[in-house]
Amino acid sequence: MKQRCFALLTASIVLASASAVLADDKAAPETKPLKVMFIAGGGYHDYSKQAPFLKEKLSELANVEIEIVNGGKDSHAVPAIFSDPKFGEGYDAIIYDLCYATDSKPIDPKAYEKVLEVTKAGKPAVLVHCAMHCFRPAADWAQFAGMRTNHHERFGPFEARPADKNNPITKGWPDDWKTAGDEQYVTEEVYPDTVKLVISTGVGEKAKHPENVVAWEHTYGQGRVFGTTLGHDMKTTADPHYLQLLASGLLWACDKLDESGAPKPGYAGPGPKPEPSKDQK
Repeated sequence: MKQRCFALLTASIVLASASAVLADDKAAPETKPLKVMFIAGGGYHDYSKQAPFLKEKLSELANVEIEIVNGGKDSHAVPAIFSDPKFGEGYDAIIYDLCYATDSKPIDPKAYEKVLEVTKAGKPAVLVHCAMHCFRPAADWAQFAGMRTNHHERFGPFEARPADKNNPITKGWPDDWKTAGDEQYVTEEVYPDTVKLVISTGVGEKAKHPENVVAWEHTYGQGRVFGTTLGHDMKTTADPHYLQLLASGLLWACDKLDESGAPKPGYAGPGPKPEPSKDQK
């Protein structure tokens, strides 16, 4: 009789413990996605196609909620949002996929000073491709980006190898990666705190500058900045390794990437949505 009572008591304790665990799991709040502003605009690139694609793919690879802000198509007009006194408020990070290249007509630094201000104060930033050529030859923007570049080689295929295989952002980047076509931006200067992540190795035999930094990380004031000059069009943008590089760079900038290169708990993406069946199409 005593053994039966003990067994019943043990079973009750086990059931009660299991119920408590389930209740705790149910009550545990889900990790809120990082809210990211994605500013896309300027000339020479198909941002209307690239921005929605990157929004979808980055949301699959990381727990992020991306809002696209249209910066217009004029390569000489700074987005009005840069002048907003509350620029960046309510967002965990900002992605800049821009092309306001203005060698012949320099832009007043006050037009973009809010970008520098919020990053220095700690707002994470990701700069993509032509964002590095914006507002040139302004030194302040180059220092914010982490690398100075003023021109690029001819569009074409080239290889890019990891400069730091142990860096969490570049974990998994293959030694033999090659883009089918992109613009290799020529590295003019790399600033002291910049960490080189990916190095290009030329555009065929005609490259005047056969080795350039194409991805890096650095800190600007209190803000983490990840940058890559890759991504002129969909030839590189649709590459799975490139997409993972961007996702890892974004998570690193937000301090949500662990030392192994994996998202910190709660910040992994759900993965791609399953393809609809023939009946659903």
